[in-house]
Amino acid sequence: MNQKAATILSSWRAQTIERLCDGLNLLLDNVGETLVDFAAKSENVDLQTSFFDAQHLLTMRGDMLLARFRDELEKFEQEATPKKPAPGDETLSLLEREEYERSVALETITNNCALRNQQNYHALKQRLSAIYGGRKFQLDDLPLNPKRVAHAFENSIDRLEVPSRVLLVLFTLFDRYVMGELDTAVSEINQRLAEAGVLPTIRYTIPKRSEPGQRANAASKDREPEDAPDSILQDEQSVSRSVAPTAEQTMNDISRLLSLQRRRRSYQELGEAPANYPPISPQESQRRVNEAIDSPQLAAQAPNPAPQMLVTRDNKVVVDKELLLKVRETLKKQRALIHSLMGGSRNVGEREQNAIDIVGMLFEAILDDETIPPQLKTLLSHLHTPYLKIAVNDPAFLNDEQHPARLLLDRMLQLGIRWVDPERLRTGIYPTLQYCVRKIIDSKGAPDYQYLSDEIERKASQLEQAKKVSEKRILESEKGQTMLQRARQSAESATQTLLRQHKLPTEVRIFFHTLFNDYLSLLLLRNQLDPQAPDCRQALDAAIQLIERIAQQDVPGAVAAGERLNQLIVQLLPHYEDKIASFQQRLPKLARGESALLTEMETAPELEPEEPEEELPEVDDAAVARVLEIPVGSWFLLQTSPSEQPVPVKLLWSNPHTRHVLFVDQHGLKRARMSLEQAALDLENGTLRPTRVRADGIFVRLLTSIKNKLETSLSTGTDA
Repeated sequence: MNQKAATILSSWRAQTIERLCDGLNLLLDNVGETLVDFAAKSENVDLQTSFFDAQHLLTMRGDMLLARFRDELEKFEQEATPKKPAPGDETLSLLEREEYERSVALETITNNCALRNQQNYHALKQRLSAIYGGRKFQLDDLPLNPKRVAHAFENSIDRLEVPSRVLLVLFTLFDRYVMGELDTAVSEINQRLAEAGVLPTIRYTIPKRSEPGQRANAASKDREPEDAPDSILQDEQSVSRSVAPTAEQTMNDISRLLSLQRRRRSYQELGEAPANYPPISPQESQRRVNEAIDSPQLAAQAPNPAPQMLVTRDNKVVVDKELLLKVRETLKKQRALIHSLMGGSRNVGEREQNAIDIVGMLFEAILDDETIPPQLKTLLSHLHTPYLKIAVNDPAFLNDEQHPARLLLDRMLQLGIRWVDPERLRTGIYPTLQYCVRKIIDSKGAPDYQYLSDEIERKASQLEQAKKVSEKRILESEKGQTMLQRARQSAESATQTLLRQHKLPTEVRIFFHTLFNDYLSLLLLRNQLDPQAPDCRQALDAAIQLIERIAQQDVPGAVAAGERLNQLIVQLLPHYEDKIASFQQRLPKLARGESALLTEMETAPELEPEEPEEELPEVDDAAVARVLEIPVGSWFLLQTSPSEQPVPVKLLWSNPHTRHVLFVDQHGLKRARMSLEQAALDLENGTLRPTRVRADGIFVRLLTSIKNKLETSLSTGTDA
């Protein structure tokens, strides 16, 4: 064996174990906050308590988990990976169900990691084969491969008594913080071995997938046994996840998963496979669904609990969690009534059943999405039955991602998230969305999609233009106020420097601290705060000449110097002419010393005190510096009190001179101005939380969440 290569591998193993442990440490640092978030969103006290208990347990045992994970990694590198039965290879009992769920989750994580790094793992197998004299390596034979790392994590938490929901959170964070480190590590070892001369050039091509009928022959004829893909890469569903699915593929997957779930539910209820009922024609199936949706019983027995959202003209409408829960239960009741009025699932075709279930899950996903304002959720919930009707009567709704009904709902969600302000409903796009929702309801399933789309786009364009104008005006005003403040400070500082060395009459000092200060401030503003600009220099020279003549009691010289300076001031500030004339008349008497002579320290007026800011806890300088590094245009959620709804705000300006940051809302209106220290503190305590304005379609994201929910339901045996 190449000694140099062996040294590289040994060093890489040690470094990668450290890297993986660092990732787990980062997981433990973040899991507490994640569990608290889940607890806050829990629907009942028992579930909330389980998340808090898990947070406490992980805090207490974090160091032990980290040490055990390290031991497991080192042990796996010294012995063969223990073989575990694949999920589904054995009959599951109720006691084995949790272990089965854990295995499914970890296998999915390892599959995804292997797929992400397929090319790098192929190269590493070839290089290790060269190092070990031609020995054939499979993925499971590689050092610190995804399966070994996942098993090490599984063994390190096997004594952790936490609910399955907490385990799911742990696995998600494990995939992000720990398995993500393998992406860099496997690339790094390939690079180091290549630089050491171990197969520096390896050609790699991902084999094309053959048609189902050709797959077996192609495998036997064209592929050598050692080149067969690893078992971890053979799952077709995992392969498909390596490329982002289209909306149409996602919708097809959802339909397939719903059918599987329906059969599983029937099997559980009947104790045997469901019977095959005679097929129902699409026309008859649609007729039955339409009759059920149009039935007066539906509106009478399950009315929407938020009818005011369709007609309200109030600027602020509070929508609490209790109302959202009522809306959710009502939509569920509406679908149950529709099924009952149809005479049960056996009287409706599978496509119509899927349409009802998909639309129902879509509106539940809207209610669950935290980025959507509650007022928008309750308004759009009125589209539940209209969209049920659209989906049932138009098969293209489920198959065509360019279907106008889907595009319209997607834009209503996107623009609603962007332009619905819970504090000022009437100033945003909410009234336009109200109008569109009422039009869809009144259309009886056949709205003019193009007209409604044009209406909301027109309103969004107006809001965007108004926002730009507002932001520009606010920014210019803020910058102007800052420049004026700095100019006044600079002028006052220059004036105090001029007067410091002389005993002068009180009236003279007042003149310089008021009239001359205003004049010099304006000159500095005109010259970008440059005191060396010719205008500023001329004013300062004239002021020095006047001060010296008065201090020397040179009456003619003082009068001449006063006339020169006063002419300069009146040219720029003509409204000061009367005050200047009064001062000029008294100047001879002042120059002769017929007034009290005071020093600058005795008479210097204090600067106007700024509004006192609330005393803040000590903030780290590094945290303040990070605030200044935040790019202008970044979005945040600002929540001033726990009872208030978070409001999206955008960073419009960071001012290093006054040490303040300025935030505006989605309409470009000034929302908050705070010190850098306050901003750093708010970021730390969660009052100000970074967020992202998504430009992609909301509809696709909701479909993906529905698909993931169904997959989890089928793997865990629970209802979606």
